[in-house]
Amino acid sequence: MRAALELFSGSGYEPVSVALIAERAGVTTGSLYHHFGGKPQLYELVRTDVERRVADRVEAVLESGADARAALGPALLAGFDWLTRVGYAGLVGAPALGLATSGGPAEHGGELDRIVSDAVGRPTALLALAAWRAALTGAAADPRAAGDLRAVLATLLS
Repeated sequence: MRAALELFSGSGYEPVSVALIAERAGVTTGSLYHHFGGKPQLYELVRTDVERRVADRVEAVLESGADARAALGPALLAGFDWLTRVGYAGLVGAPALGLATSGGPAEHGGELDRIVSDAVGRPTALLALAAWRAALTGAAADPRAAGDLRAVLATLLS
């Protein structure tokens, strides 16, 4: 999983092959298929795990008793900071594959989306998370722009 996390975070989904993940992990491709089912399932597992880490932090802030709308911006900015610092921004900024529903590309719709929607309402959540994910995607594509993207995101979320 660590090898997949590093590769998917650095390169995205398409360029990473099962053979490359296996080589980086020091295992056979057969072992990866046996344990994870394939590249899409491994990607979803890794992506969901990272997004869950952010969701846990955001949920804790939103449930702390503070006004949820006021707390949302700082919570998402903290998630942005952590994801860009550890190099996972592109992974969480990218859409999920949607394996559980259609087997093809899907909207995000994960645990983070549910947590934020429950706290501040769906329209606000959709806009805030769309801006947050766009900033993450931009920061992953050009790490030098992360500070500027964070500043714009902070303005949008305030």
